[in-house]
This record gives sequence, C-alpha cells and structure tokens, in this order.
Amino acid sequence: MDKRTKIWRVGWIMIGVVVVGMVGAFAIVKNNPTESKNVGTSLDDVIEARETWNVAFAGWSGKAAPDFTVSDIEGVRHRLSDYRGRDVLVAFWAT
Repeated sequence: MDKRTKIWRVGWIMIGVVVVGMVGAFAIVKNNPTESKNVGTSLDDVIEARETWNVAFAGWSGKAAPDFTVSDIEGVRHRLSDYRGRDVLVAFWAT
C-alpha cells in the first residue's frame, strides 16, 4: 500500500469517528432535556386535595387490607398475607 492510499484510509477513518461521535453527542443531549416541563397539578393543589383523602379512606384506617395475589415478572406468585406483620408498599404501575 502506498503512502497516498494510507493517508486516504486514515482520513476516512477519522471522519467516521467524528461522525459517530457527533451522533452519540446528539443522542445524549436529545435524551436529557435541560428544562423541566409543567406536566400537571401543582404541589399546592395536591396538598390542598389531601384533605379529601382523609375522608375517603377514614374507614380503612387501622384495618387489614384485603388479601390478593399477584405474579412477578418471573412468574412467582406473591400473596399480600405472606407479608403479614411487615411494612409493605404496594405500587401498581400502568406502563
């Protein structure tokens, strides 16, 4: 391979590396927005609405939750009653 061909090959490789780097940088910037968006209810509205929660769930306070069974992503079944006596946080996500 002569010197001229080698220079062209190195040049094209460098251009490719720069293009890949620019695409990667763009993807990182695009996926990390710098400004936050107002997506809904303000914190003051949530705190104000909390007063109605106490009324809605007052009959549940101090009572055992109804037993139910769910399966995790590996297919293992879990019953709420299996965790009796422990603190449990149940979060149902709709994603």
